[in-house]
Amino acid sequence: MASVSKAAEYPAWFAQEERKAERVAVTWEATVRSLKSGDTACRILDFTHLGCRFRSEEAPSMGSHVSVIVPGFAEVAGWIAWRPDGQAGVDFAHPLPDAVLQEVVRRNGVLTH
Repeated sequence: MASVSKAAEYPAWFAQEERKAERVAVTWEATVRSLKSGDTACRILDFTHLGCRFRSEEAPSMGSHVSVIVPGFAEVAGWIAWRPDGQAGVDFAHPLPDAVLQEVVRRNGVLTH
């Protein structure tokens, strides 16, 4: 039931796609916590073992150290890697093992089309 987006094949010189993992499309309510901004409610849009993408009215600034709090799971530490148009990407400080990623998906569901 997961919707997985594979990275497009681009010539190496084109350098447009930097994803290093397949994304699992989700729609999870979560919280992003940073020391500077406090807790921010968000909706996680996709999730990998390396990071996630979320939508929020007030995301912490780029480069901020954050914890992504997924209900029914735990806090995952990382940094805000990019932040355009009400969305932000988090690079996790430590990649999640595949078994952990599968458990997060099992507990929280995936976006179905």
